[in-house]
Amino acid sequence: MNEKRGSRMDEVEWVKTIVAPSIEKRLWNAFVKYAGEHGRSSDITKQKASGRTYYHVHIGANGYHLFFSIPYGKRIKMGIYTYNVDTYNRLKESKDQIEAEFGESLNWEYSKPTGTTRSIVVEEKADDFNPAEQPKIFDWIIDHFDRITLALSMAGEHLSLSGESSGTRFEIRKRYWTYALVQIHEAHDNLGSFSNVNPSTDNWINGFIGIGGFYLCCVANFDSARTEVVFGRAEKSENKAAFDALYQHKDEIETKLGTELQWNRGDDIKSSKVFIQIDIVGIENERNWPQMAKFHADWSKKFYDVIVPYIAAA
Repeated sequence: MNEKRGSRMDEVEWVKTIVAPSIEKRLWNAFVKYAGEHGRSSDITKQKASGRTYYHVHIGANGYHLFFSIPYGKRIKMGIYTYNVDTYNRLKESKDQIEAEFGESLNWEYSKPTGTTRSIVVEEKADDFNPAEQPKIFDWIIDHFDRITLALSMAGEHLSLSGESSGTRFEIRKRYWTYALVQIHEAHDNLGSFSNVNPSTDNWINGFIGIGGFYLCCVANFDSARTEVVFGRAEKSENKAAFDALYQHKDEIETKLGTELQWNRGDDIKSSKVFIQIDIVGIENERNWPQMAKFHADWSKKFYDVIVPYIAAA
């Protein structure tokens, strides 16, 4: 009797072992829950967790998707998985702009050069299966997702996030720029930087400043707005030299503008930028449009009036 009972208990334990979620699935389950608690279930965690070492995120892109992986539980990795060489080459043509907007270098040579599919990755060390470390890892995933999707969009890639049709997103952008450009043109006296700029389906518009390779940029996201001065010439050394020359006047410039700016030299990438950003606004909410349009108009003009003369004189 006891022997049969013992056998039965062993069988139950064996079944529990078989059906228990793997350590990988527990991690991805925790991530899906964490993302949902932070309002990201409609874009990053649209698919269920699995017991694999990776988690795929489809972003409505042409020829690729994103993935996050946990190699051996010791690293956290984000990758762009391209389905063919043509797509990889298309993205690589925009390498400098993608990395400039992303804010760090990507590994473009991660995959074997003879393979059909290619991955473009960034990774760092992480104690993946340590529950105490997982919130920090999950924040890393969300941050990298936000930055890479913005970078790809800025490079001209058409993405569809949050499950909406790409047409919806592009239409919102075009309607916002149609609205904002009226104020931007007025701020610049209907001349100069943005005089030839029309409403765009991208989340950015560029204005010229009369100096080749350097320009103003207004960015409208679903969770922020930004105005930038971008040093984007083909030669990295020229961008860094111009940025460094401008940085020598940082205190004077910020005093004139009455606020601190973000100074991003971008040592590991080709371009550099100086920018100001406001958060907790987005083009999806039309009630934010007056604030965002005024921000883009005012700060693009302030940057033109205050910063551009320093660049021109260098």
